[in-house]
Amino acid sequence: MTWAILSAGGSSQRFGENKLTRVLGGKPLLVWSVETLLSHAAIAGMVIAAPEDLQSDYQALLQPFVKCEKPVVWVSGGSSRRASVYQGLLAVPNHVETVLIHDAARPFLSHAMILDVLEGLNTHNGAIVALPVGDTLKKASMSHDKNQPVIGTTVPREMLWQAQTPQAFKRFVLKQAHELVGKDETITDDAQLLELAHLGPVALVQGSAQNIKLTHPNDWPLAEAIASLQP
Repeated sequence: MTWAILSAGGSSQRFGENKLTRVLGGKPLLVWSVETLLSHAAIAGMVIAAPEDLQSDYQALLQPFVKCEKPVVWVSGGSSRRASVYQGLLAVPNHVETVLIHDAARPFLSHAMILDVLEGLNTHNGAIVALPVGDTLKKASMSHDKNQPVIGTTVPREMLWQAQTPQAFKRFVLKQAHELVGKDETITDDAQLLELAHLGPVALVQGSAQNIKLTHPNDWPLAEAIASLQP
């Protein structure tokens, strides 16, 4: 059995407004990922980690769009993404074997992505959606005047991937990773916890260029274009 944990605790500071309530393609951004996750046959329930003072607003946003009898549990988002996911993990019923983590700011996940990462758990403790890096990458160093970065070296890209969500894990392994890795460690995604706790390897599953994360206002026109192509 699999439950989803949706990270909806961001402050949207870089975006300039609460992006999760902004309408994209006829429905609030938050609705996109909730609909897709709950409509997937493999997802038995969901935990949404969101600021406590916004939860009633979010529930009102979802009500006209999401018609589902699967259980949805709300927990307060923590001071970091890691803390929010951990609170969500603690709210998942103990009999659930696997969890799927997704960012609410990525509206264009698909049922195929969900299926692919869950299938990755047949042979690994974790699996994530990711894209092979296609651009030439430069590692910067600072120039003598300390104000202008310059090229230090070109980084080989053959084995580099850009991580996305959803990311799936065996529940007890992800919980163990949270408990083993020090709270002072800077964590940018859930797979990194398994890396640091030596509980991998984590499988890489082909993602999609459309699976963008909305971080800045300039991301919105691209999101609108992608939304217009959705069935």
